[in-house]
Amino acid sequence: MDAFECVLSAYEDIGEYLPLYSQYEEYFHRNHHMYKVLGYVYKDLLTFHAQVYKVMSGPSRSLHS
Repeated sequence: MDAFECVLSAYEDIGEYLPLYSQYEEYFHRNHHMYKVLGYVYKDLLTFHAQVYKVMSGPSRSLHS
């Protein structure tokens, strides 16, 4: 599997396991601490995306280098 296929597979897995915000919107309104948890989730996603971008925009385009 090449680097691009690995990245697509990872994003697919993330999408499958990340619940839609709209399904839990009422719960977030009742429990404001959940916004902090949601922030952590999105922070981790942005960190992952930044790493993917760094690897994919590099000269080797390989996840194993």
